[in-house]
Amino acid sequence: MLNARDEASFTQAAAYAMQWTTPDFKSARVRARLTQAELARRVGITQSRLSRFEAGKAELNTEQVLRVIQEIIRAQGEVDALRSQN
Repeated sequence: MLNARDEASFTQAAAYAMQWTTPDFKSARVRARLTQAELARRVGITQSRLSRFEAGKAELNTEQVLRVIQEIIRAQGEVDALRSQN
């Protein structure tokens, strides 16, 4: 069972997933300052699979797509927090 914070993040990710196209994933990942390797590690997939997904050459299952978005949102929050400290 997800805690309230993770559930809210997962719900937010699901809402975003309905609007994103494949190129959106790469640009969002880059804005969140995540490498493919780091995002893949956080999601539990290989870097090559994430690369193929971003290129539109492979699909991820629904849970994996939601985890990708959730981790991008989490990382963007970390970036924003660091910016606000400066």
